Amino acid sequence: MDRLLISVEAGLYIVAIVVALMLRFANLGYWPLLSAEVTEAWPAWSFLHGGRLESFNYSPLLFGVNLFNFMAFGASDAMARLLPALAGTVIVILPYLLRDRLGRCGAIAASLLLALSPSFVYFSRTVSGTVLVAASVLIFLVAAHRYVTTRQKGHIYLGGIALALGLMSAATIYTVLVAGLIFGGYLWLRNRRHLGDVELQQLQVAWQDLKAGKEWRAALGLGVALIVLISTVLLWHWSGLQATLNLLGRWLHNLTTPDGITRWSYYLRALLVYETLPLFVGLAGIVLALRRGAFLGIFATIWFIVALVLGSVAGTRPAELMPIIVLPLILLAAQAADALISTTPWVEIDSANVLFVIIFVVLSSFIYLQLTAFTVQGETAYLRLAVVSIGILLLSFAIFWYWAGTAQALPIAAATLLAILLATTIHSTMELNAYNARDPRELLAQQAVSIDLRHLRPFLIDLSERTSERERMPIMIERALHPLLSWYTRDFGPVRLVNAVPPAPQERVVITLAQGAAEGPAGFVGQRFRVWTTVETAHLGWGDWLKWYLHRFKIGTETSQQIEVWFRP
Repeated sequence: MDRLLISVEAGLYIVAIVVALMLRFANLGYWPLLSAEVTEAWPAWSFLHGGRLESFNYSPLLFGVNLFNFMAFGASDAMARLLPALAGTVIVILPYLLRDRLGRCGAIAASLLLALSPSFVYFSRTVSGTVLVAASVLIFLVAAHRYVTTRQKGHIYLGGIALALGLMSAATIYTVLVAGLIFGGYLWLRNRRHLGDVELQQLQVAWQDLKAGKEWRAALGLGVALIVLISTVLLWHWSGLQATLNLLGRWLHNLTTPDGITRWSYYLRALLVYETLPLFVGLAGIVLALRRGAFLGIFATIWFIVALVLGSVAGTRPAELMPIIVLPLILLAAQAADALISTTPWVEIDSANVLFVIIFVVLSSFIYLQLTAFTVQGETAYLRLAVVSIGILLLSFAIFWYWAGTAQALPIAAATLLAILLATTIHSTMELNAYNARDPRELLAQQAVSIDLRHLRPFLIDLSERTSERERMPIMIERALHPLLSWYTRDFGPVRLVNAVPPAPQERVVITLAQGAAEGPAGFVGQRFRVWTTVETAHLGWGDWLKWYLHRFKIGTETSQQIEVWFRP
């Protein structure tokens, strides 16, 4: 029996890893880089080719790794996203190392949720350091937990490495550090009020051992050395240390500077749209954590609340904070799922109760079909049928509860509800990442770049083949389009940036912002491409958003900013 359980457990982890690999690496270079992605990818390419860095607002860890990737394998959209995709896959394995805290079933649930999470898949396919922060924090938690339970010195060094990598990854690390400080205050208060706390005593002993030894100094030195070596690209670029310091500045800037775009409810709406399963099950996990008082659950609760509150009250609300909000919810949801699985006597559930599951599935499917018909045709009769069906569903559950009893009704209802929430998670993952990653209606696609930009490079290659310059075809670009257009013209050259296009440019190609029916330079012919797309949704009602959620219908008024590619034959 133990062998069978181990085999099933290992098989589920393999499934989670395979799913994570497929979702993160399939067509990794398909979607064009977002403007925020280009600000991370362009500095590495520019520095590699002798360019001057225009700012230090980039992730030093991404910069260093991408610099070597571009040097070894060449620059591309997929190559720029390689490190986040790898980190997003590694993070799926890490709950296995916390299974004695999450529970064996809870650790598997956490791995599957991380593999399928719409937010984690999206940012694992994006040139962003936020998934690197999430992986670093989870590795640090693993190291801390292992040191407390085993006292092995190697985990001190692992924790130092994880902290150093997190500090070089993205500004979102400081949100987690604030949560850590508050958790430290909670431990201090708990120590004063609960002197006989066994878990707290174990932590205190580990803390005393850590302070008495010299390993923490060596780990601190190792972390500092890593920051210096990676930030400076092996002492090649000393100004890179400023980029690491700037991450704190960017975090403070986001906290205090209004962007005038996102509302305070942005992250709550994103959680409801994309992370329904971790949100609702994670809230149950918060209740469980407060009742049990276990450190991991308490820390995850504090982490989630701090990240959500700080993000919501901040002036600027970047989408890349989402994985930092979702990760503690997944840990909490895993503990709740483990409690449900481990405390429910599944073998004692009457097989006849499968009838309720069948009725529940049939009614749920009928409700979905009525909502679908309502959103497509707009007839209120379908909405009335859906409401009546929901009432019948609730009545059926009440009858089933009375007939079968609480011991059987609640586990079956919980498992059925989890299955529905899992279906919505998979739906959101595929819609966001496979079909609509550059649709401005998607909440995570801030400053959406049009898919049309994928056609720009083939168009320029075709133009270059008609000239004698080939890949050295000179290009002039309006400065307002930098660095996005500079990235997509990187294999041509020389490329010159100008504030205004002169009447008679010498370059073969001129790229400008399209403005109405304005004529280009004399002797040039033009071709337009959409670059940025926005949608006005302020006037939409809940019915429109339901239509979008179920079918991703193109609701709202869409506008786009185009560029004009002028070519001199």
